[in-house]
Amino acid sequence: MTIQQPEDNAQYQTDNNLSIRQRLHQQYSTNKRGLMPWLRHQMTIHSGDCILELGCGNGSLWQGYLGQLPSTVALTLSDYSQGMVDLVTNQFGNDQRVNCMKIDAQSIPFSDESFDIVIANHTLHTVPDIALAIREIARVLKPHGTFYTAVNGNQGMEHYLHEAIQSIQPTNMAFAEQLSFNLQNGVPQLDRAFSQVHRRDYPDSLHITKTQDLIAWIQSTNMADDGIDDKLLQELTAYFETLRQRNGAIDIPKQVGLLIAEK
Repeated sequence: MTIQQPEDNAQYQTDNNLSIRQRLHQQYSTNKRGLMPWLRHQMTIHSGDCILELGCGNGSLWQGYLGQLPSTVALTLSDYSQGMVDLVTNQFGNDQRVNCMKIDAQSIPFSDESFDIVIANHTLHTVPDIALAIREIARVLKPHGTFYTAVNGNQGMEHYLHEAIQSIQPTNMAFAEQLSFNLQNGVPQLDRAFSQVHRRDYPDSLHITKTQDLIAWIQSTNMADDGIDDKLLQELTAYFETLRQRNGAIDIPKQVGLLIAEK
């Protein structure tokens, strides 16, 4: 959810950019069930379970859902960004079942076999040493514990945007890099630390009717250093507006799913 970067990285001290990205998907996703309700439905949570979420961001997984959890559940919400930790503390800190703290996924400050469930949605690809983070997650899970991690695939929105950008600037490599942990390569990485890994896909796409909302999403990714400057943004605006006027909307594929790893 939020990237593992030095604490002075302004992008992740508030949830402004994250909220822009979440809002686009909430408003324009064709699967109206919603990713967060779908993810919650995939998780099996029992009374007395101890749960750790790594990279919780602004706590979107738990918004409107905490009241449905058993009263004996203990939930630790964590993020590498202190700004995000402060945000979820303000939201959920009054719930006695919830503990909020800053955690680096590569060095989880809990003893072995502390949790029944660990969650890391759209997070592992941001960690410098993914293998170390996976070993840490397996270490703090109890025997027969479960790790849930939502991930994007390599044929979704970023791939579509890369092709659109290259139609304007053929040498531009923005959005070209595949995630270091994704729907395709995540299973073999988890296999090294877990006894079983299952993949579940969430079918979805975007049907965007306001071009500027897509441009705002691109801007929120902070891609200026990767070749998306003001001139290219103007050209992309014209490119996508032409598509929107011709087709009535900008249709973009999404590829997202959940990997479930059992210890």
